[in-house]
Order: sequence, then C-alpha cells, then structure tokens
Amino acid sequence: MSQISPFTTFLCLFIVGASSFTISALWPENNIQLGNNLELKFAKTADYNPFKKKKEKLDVNALLASYHLEEDSIQNELDLQPENENETIDSAEIARLKEAAIQKAIERLQIQLPNKDKSFFDDLFEALENSDKALVDVLHYGDSQIETDRITNVLRKNWQGKWGGKGPGLVPVVEVVPSSAIKQKDIKSFERFTLYGKKDERIEHKRYGLLAAFGQAQSIQDSNAFVLFEPSRLGYSNTRSFQRAGIFYGHTPSPARINYWLNDSIIASDSLGISNDFKHKSINFQESVKNFKIEVIGEASPEFYAVNFGSYRGVQVHNIPMRGSSGTLFKKIDQSQLAEQYKHLNTRLVLLQYGGNSVPYVKDSTQAQNYGRWFAAQINRLKQLLPEATFVVIGPSDMATKVGEDFVTYPYLTQVRDALKAAALNNGCAFWDIYEVMGGKNSMASWVNADPPLAGKDYVHFTAKGAKEIAELFNQAFMKEYAAWKLRNGKD
Repeated sequence: MSQISPFTTFLCLFIVGASSFTISALWPENNIQLGNNLELKFAKTADYNPFKKKKEKLDVNALLASYHLEEDSIQNELDLQPENENETIDSAEIARLKEAAIQKAIERLQIQLPNKDKSFFDDLFEALENSDKALVDVLHYGDSQIETDRITNVLRKNWQGKWGGKGPGLVPVVEVVPSSAIKQKDIKSFERFTLYGKKDERIEHKRYGLLAAFGQAQSIQDSNAFVLFEPSRLGYSNTRSFQRAGIFYGHTPSPARINYWLNDSIIASDSLGISNDFKHKSINFQESVKNFKIEVIGEASPEFYAVNFGSYRGVQVHNIPMRGSSGTLFKKIDQSQLAEQYKHLNTRLVLLQYGGNSVPYVKDSTQAQNYGRWFAAQINRLKQLLPEATFVVIGPSDMATKVGEDFVTYPYLTQVRDALKAAALNNGCAFWDIYEVMGGKNSMASWVNADPPLAGKDYVHFTAKGAKEIAELFNQAFMKEYAAWKLRNGKD
C-alpha cells in the first residue's frame, strides 16, 4: 500500500477548511428554512475565528445621556478628551461629534407618524388643552412589561401634572399581580377570569369587558363577598387621591344586593334582579378616601369588569396589563358589551404595547408577517369602537436568549418589530420603537448588567428603574410632538 504524502494530506485539509470557511461566510444569517419549524444550520465564521474581536458592550449611561443632548446641551467631556494629554481635539470635530450624537438620538427617540403627518396628534392635543372642561382618558394596553403600573405610572404622573387629573383609573376587581397604583387590601370569595393566559373552561361566554378580564363570586360563602381597595403608598401622590369611582358590572345570575362602603361606612346600595345587561354605577366621594369596599350579598355576584378611580376633569391614564398576551384578543371580546363600556370613557389616546410574547415563538419571517396582519385586524376593530382616539403602537423591547456564553437578541425579534411597525403605520397609527431606543441589537445584556440594573435576569423585563427610564423617554418624545403642535398653532 502506497503512503499518502504529507503534502497531499495538507492539501486535502486545506481544501476542506477553505470550503467550510467559504460556506460559513456565505451562509444565511437566519439559516435555511426547511418547513415544519425545521432549519438547516451551519457554523458561522465568527464561531471558529481565533482572531475575532471581543464584542463591544453598549454604554447604557452614555446612550441615555445622549437623549438629553438636544435640550440640555450636555456634553460628556471625558469621552472627548484625547488619550495623550499633549494632543488636542479640534473644536470643529467636537461640534461634529456632538451634532452626530444629537441626530442619532433624535432618530432613535422620535415617534414615527403615519405618512409623516405632522398633524397626527392635533385632535389629541386640542382635547388635552381643554381637559379642564372635559375629562380625557388614555388607555395603556400591554403585556407583562407594564404590570404593577410600570411605565404607565410615570406617564400618568407627568400628564396629570401637566393637564390635571387624579387617581389610578381603571383597575380590576381581582389582580393577578399587586399594583403600585392602588392596593387591594382584602378580598373574599371573588375569582379572576381572563381572556388571556390560561382560559378557565367554566367560562363559555365572551363577556370579558374592556380589561379582557372580570371578577365574580360564583358561589358566595356565608352569603357575602367583598373586595376592599386602599390608596397605595407606592404610587405617586396624584394616584393616591381621587374624587369618584365608576363601577363597571353586569350579568347577574341570581338576585343580589351590592353595598358600597367608604371609610368603613355604607354610602350606597343597589338591589339587583337576574339580568344579562351591562350596568355602570358612579359614586362621588365627599371626603378623602382611606378605603373603599364593594360588598355583594346573595348566592352569586354580578360580573365586575372594572372599577375606575379618578377625578371629574383632567387626564385619566389607565394601566391595562395582560400577562402572556400578544394583543390579538380584542376581537374575541363581546363587541356590543365592549362598545357599551367604552361609552363611559372619553378615550382620546390608546397605547398598544405588545410583541414581546410572540418573539420567542416566531421561527421565520412568514410567521412574523402573519402576526403583523393579525395585529392590524385588532387595530382596525379598536378604531371602529373608539373613533375619536389617537393610536400609538409601542414595539417590543430587545429580548435576549443565551447562545454559547453570550445573551443575544432573539433571531426574529426585528422581523416582529417590523411587522408591528407596518401594521401601525399602514393603518393610521403612530409607532414608537423601544428596541432602537434601548440601543438595538444585543442591547438587553447591557441593560441587565448596568449599575444599577435596568432589566432583570430573565433578559426580557425591565426593572423598576429601567421601566422609569423608558417611560421618561417616551414622555420626552411625546412632549416634543406637543411642543411642535404648540409652535405650529401659536400657543403660548
């Protein structure tokens, strides 16, 4: 048997290596889809490149500071100092770098308008300017990213500070996660039923109402059930004070009495017969609220869809989180009931913050596009129900999954973001891009590792501080549109 020469061995290995390197370099970023959630993968060049550079980390503090450059002319002098003290930096270069940073921050932060229509917010801002005459309602729908009143609470504080108003707005009778907006001190016999998450098989109807959830005591122990609310010390001062309560309820399966308690004394009562009708009870408070209780006496309670704690004028900003929801459920709610409930609000702005719950399950661009089409159908249905409202879709934040030793952006997150953006802009809604505001691809890891942390170790949800940063940035973008409106219309 003849021996293989060293040169032949080297040549074979060289050809195999060169071929592998070429295939790897040309291999599609998202791999080759084979259908049925299968894909053909090939190692990326960077995976076996011994000379690859260490990934640069996003400087979150510098990023957040850049968003204030335009208004405050803040300049991080340390970043612009030369490494050698004998060197100098041209003042024109400093100005160019600063202008570039400002422009990039503006592009990331701005609210994108359909057809670049500068008049998009005109009706909303006119309503807000007249909120001393008529209450303005803002609905902030979203997934678990806004639970516990995160993000919403900062918007509420700023907007009620600007245009007036008090109270947390709409809250469920039974919460799945405690909220900083208002405290549910005590609950007896009430259960929570939601259209999102795991659906309770006992519920065969679609009467979920404007929160896509309701509370009911289906079998009352000792012939009474109740829920008691208290202002939360965790909320801002404007949230802890309110002047009235609006109770949304309906479908009473058996005769019952509802007692309304204020500060441990009954202030109103209703006797109810068997009914499928939706009802709204408005209660005005003549004294400061230490606690408010709804008590039901009977065999079963009505379905309670929400309690609205607020004021007579100003702005009400309602936090409506739906854990696990992708925002594609509004058409599944009883539409006549939903329309009737919306009539008790003067909704002029709807924020739809979704997408995060779809990202981990989207495996190709077709699925992302399908999600966008489903979401567009929800937008159009809500616009039919709320014809005077202005709509803003808020896209998903960066979300990371572990690959090797690194946490990197989910493969199809940008496609989901793009699908939501198209659904918004093509259907008369504005769009705000949290993903880009955070710093774009692979930015979540830097938010998690910031000091103090701005996102949690799940690499999905913001911490309280991170949520506040995001809320303040959205408010900054929103108020910039407001300032432009005032300038165009000659407002002081």
